[in-house]
Amino acid sequence: MAWWKKHTALWKLFGGGGSRFDERAAAISDEHASAASDENNSWLDDLYVAPASESLARAETALPGTASIPQLLTLTPPPTDPELRRPAHDDSLRDYGPDPIAEYALPIPARAVFPIAQLNSAITPELGRYFAGPTLYVRTPEGRITYMVSADGPKQATEIIAGWRLGGEDKDLVQNITVGARGLAGWLATRPEVFAAVEPDTAEIAARHQVARRIV
Repeated sequence: MAWWKKHTALWKLFGGGGSRFDERAAAISDEHASAASDENNSWLDDLYVAPASESLARAETALPGTASIPQLLTLTPPPTDPELRRPAHDDSLRDYGPDPIAEYALPIPARAVFPIAQLNSAITPELGRYFAGPTLYVRTPEGRITYMVSADGPKQATEIIAGWRLGGEDKDLVQNITVGARGLAGWLATRPEVFAAVEPDTAEIAARHQVARRIV
């Protein structure tokens, strides 16, 4: 215990104190705390970042011949698992499709390759709401699945894949997705891209919704 704390304890023990003493004791405490803080931080003033070569040069100056001493331990990185190694240009090869658990996906293929921009410009916000707000993905001619619209999205596609979120608590969610999916499929079937006629499966949507809700 610091000397000033001992004196404070004795003074209070024998009935001393009062506001004047308390103020003086507090001032002494602050002075000692500040001094201790300065003392603890003073050793940091001379620290700086230096490369390893500088440390080796210092060691060689202090003990000539240090640089020629072989290292006792050489650190080498572990081998990389080929299955975990990312391929070059990983982002360009990665698929960005519907989540197999969190979304109900409805693939709607076209008869031939079609331009995405023309189709995207025809989907108005009103149509998006009518389709129950799906996230639209596409399959490119190379087979990659990605978002239909993105900063570096593809220009052409062979298939539309619509994904509807399944985790909501709305009691009409299954019905809304079914109606929206039918609306989207029916609208695409009238397009000049000549999409295939598909029909959403209400039972599958309901079952997938139950699984998603249990996970949530």
